[in-house]
Amino acid sequence: MPKFGLDFSESFFSFIISKPKIVVEEILSSEAEYVSNLDHVVTGYLEKCEASAELFPPELIAVLFSNIRNLLEFHVRLLRRLKRAVRENSVAAVGRMFITNKKSFEIYREYCFNFDTANEKLVQIQKHKHYSSFLNHCRTDHQR
Repeated sequence: MPKFGLDFSESFFSFIISKPKIVVEEILSSEAEYVSNLDHVVTGYLEKCEASAELFPPELIAVLFSNIRNLLEFHVRLLRRLKRAVRENSVAAVGRMFITNKKSFEIYREYCFNFDTANEKLVQIQKHKHYSSFLNHCRTDHQR
């Protein structure tokens, strides 16, 4: 019986040692999925809205999408750096990558500042059939 009910077997130590790697893999997986989602918003909605300027004038696009393209570009670069840090097989390298890029996260200031306005505008325009039909078409196009 282990002293004080603690199990210090080889499997316990193996779990403790592998935990940081699991966390890093989860960060990488989440970031890759986020990049994919941002890309879907840009290609599946933003670009289609821009191509329909009569329905979505530039001012409306600016309200609805804010700086989403900049966010996508930032996260593509971040994912590339994250993959490089993971290849180093070092949790410390991943941590350094985030610290080195911390100033870059300020790009979210504009997005967060405009978020509520964008959602309110989206709710407002979806009450009109031509907008709701267009956006539903964008969504179903992506699901194919």
